[in-house]
This record gives sequence, C-alpha cells and structure tokens, in this order.
Amino acid sequence: MNPDVKSKNPTFLRFYLSFKAFQLGFLNGFRPLIGLDGYHLSGKFGGVLLAATALDWDNCIIPIAINIYESKNVESWIWFLRQLRDSLGWDDSKRICFISDRQKGFLKALAKEWPNAYTRYCFQHIVANFMSTFKNHKINWKLWQMARAANRASFEQVLTSVREESEQTANWLMSEPVEK
Repeated sequence: MNPDVKSKNPTFLRFYLSFKAFQLGFLNGFRPLIGLDGYHLSGKFGGVLLAATALDWDNCIIPIAINIYESKNVESWIWFLRQLRDSLGWDDSKRICFISDRQKGFLKALAKEWPNAYTRYCFQHIVANFMSTFKNHKINWKLWQMARAANRASFEQVLTSVREESEQTANWLMSEPVEK
C-alpha cells in the first residue's frame, strides 16, 4: 500500500518490543529456556499480547520481548518467533527450550523458525485442564508432586498413588507425553 495514502479504516497489525539489556542478559547468563504466554486484549481494538520471558540467575522472571498482534495464527507466531530469534542473534546450533500452553499455531511456527528447539508444556495449564475435566481437588497436589519429581522412580511412585485413587485420572495424565 502506498504510504502517502491514508486508509479510511486503518488496521493495527503487529508490534514487537525487546530491550537490548534483557537480550544481553538472556544471552550471557540465563538458562536457554523461554516461556511464552499470551493474553487476549479486551479493549476497543482487541488483539493479543504475548510475553516471552526467561529466568535469571536468581530465578526472577525477566521479560525478553513483548509482542502485540492481531490474532493467534501461524503467520503471527512465525513473525514473532522470527523477530525474537533475530533480535537475540540466536545461533541455531545452540540448544534452547520453549515452554508454552500449546497456543494455536505455536508448534507449527516454532518448527519453522527454531527447528532445533525443544518444547515443554506449561504444567499450570495442564492442571487447569485437568481441574476443568475432573474437578478432583484431592489429586491436585499429587499432580504437582509428579511435575516436581526428580527422577523416574519418584514420578512412578506418585503415579501409582494417583492410579489407586482414579484409573481414569491416571490414564488422562499419561495421555500427555511425560517428557513434555
């Protein structure tokens, strides 16, 4: 579109912001782990706010980048992940892991823009899905024990305890890949 011609109905598309200090902190000392979470904006213009965060050496959450975009779709995710990779100057041979709640289009876009990245699922979202499905508050704390298990034996011990209370719950949990 010709920049000299003003549209009668201008439309906001995307916005990306990342401060150099946070980028350098991430590259020079943070764990290679990025958490992604999105929030629907309910104001007059709508859209989605996405935050990319990391943990610093003191386990404090640090924003690496924020993005505002039109809607959750593969194209928007690709654009954001490309901006993030380019602003960090990320070396694709280095390992990195993304944690998300598997938002629409994210996994497909990540495979395209960060093909060597690992993914994990946000356990808080898994628990929320569990609670909306089963509404079993007695097992809730056991789910967190499973997530924090330091080894396979500890995990299996808690899973056995869950299975004793509810076979259906244990089967639902095991439908998720354990490594995620």
